[in-house]
Amino acid sequence: MTKNKSLAAVLAVVMLLFAAPAAMAQADEDKVLLTVNGAEIRVSDIRLAAENLVDPLTKVKPNERYVFVVQYLVERQLLAQEAMAKKIEDNAGYKKLLAFYQAKAARDAYFATAILPLVTDQQVRAEYDKQVAEVDGQVRTHLLKIEAADEVAINKIHADLIAGGDFAKVADANTPEGVAKSGGDIGWYTAEEMLTEMAAVVKDLKDGETSKPFKSKFGWLVVKVVERKTSKAQPFEKVQAGLKALLARQKVQEVVDALRKKAVINVVDPDLQKLEVKQ
Repeated sequence: MTKNKSLAAVLAVVMLLFAAPAAMAQADEDKVLLTVNGAEIRVSDIRLAAENLVDPLTKVKPNERYVFVVQYLVERQLLAQEAMAKKIEDNAGYKKLLAFYQAKAARDAYFATAILPLVTDQQVRAEYDKQVAEVDGQVRTHLLKIEAADEVAINKIHADLIAGGDFAKVADANTPEGVAKSGGDIGWYTAEEMLTEMAAVVKDLKDGETSKPFKSKFGWLVVKVVERKTSKAQPFEKVQAGLKALLARQKVQEVVDALRKKAVINVVDPDLQKLEVKQ
């Protein structure tokens, strides 16, 4: 199960709340925390700002995040007030930004009030159970690989390895020009993800062992098993937020697909037409 930005946003807000004073802990009470020339900044403003400042907040110490967000909102309010005093509402750039953020706000509010509630706790648990069934107990193997165009070349490479050659160095020495050298490291694979011929060879190798040359549909190969690991699913509580975000994105896509079918989308720009933008 992979982390995602939505989960990171949740964690950033959680960390913010842990570092915040008692006023922020009152989750059910949208208190006024301060005013800027009479304009109120409430608990809900802090939460919204934190959700939109995920990347900057990661660079701030946890115990300083609350003040960071407050200062951000104060500065934003001061500049906004000055802008309005200078009649910024008559500026074309302002009108463009306003329309952009109004559409974003409408989208975000619709997501929170109409789509997110469609994802039930039962659905999140079912998705977790499904993913656990797929990954729990799954064996993944870390592999190194050397390829050669023919049997003669691969036998020579294998002889170098048998003579004590370092697999990674031999792999790099036989990497074609223009291809990044990686010591032959091709990462982690399940048996199902490997080439059929490779899986048949790897299953008989112990950790640290190197295979004899074998032929695949892509040429001649020698592989080395670095190590094996058995996957274990993370506890439900650790991935619950991420899974809910995943299911919510799926719901969004379903809604967008349905709306797209009813919409009239006319791609006018010739360059966009060439890119086959969905209409």
